[in-house]
Amino acid sequence: MESDRITGVTKICSLGGLEIEFLIGKVGAGLESSLRTNLGVVAQSLRHLDILARFTIEVELEGLRVRVPIPEAYAVHKMAVNHERGRKKQKDADAIVRMWPHLDRTRIALVLDSCTKELMGRRVHGAAPVGGMGVGTAP
Repeated sequence: MESDRITGVTKICSLGGLEIEFLIGKVGAGLESSLRTNLGVVAQSLRHLDILARFTIEVELEGLRVRVPIPEAYAVHKMAVNHERGRKKQKDADAIVRMWPHLDRTRIALVLDSCTKELMGRRVHGAAPVGGMGVGTAP
């Protein structure tokens, strides 16, 4: 285990390039960008983690069965929290642009339909839909 030098968030990295970060739901005013958990790790706090938790698949990775978000949920979540990501904002936007052509439009619609009114309110009422990146077209 190691910690991100800038944020202090705990990470686990494998020799094969797998990187695991710990996330925790941001609630209320959400002033903390990371929180120490009762497990002794520092987790990055993000809003809308329910998007990732509701749409998952089980995969085998390095001999383990792991439940991970479907790519469409991952992309929608990245767009939803992009404005909170600080120095990772552009990296996340670039990742979405690269993966967008490969995503299933029906699954994207399913994920978007499940989003909270608060999140979708930005899409419907604001000039910058879901995190400011535009949803439904290539970001």
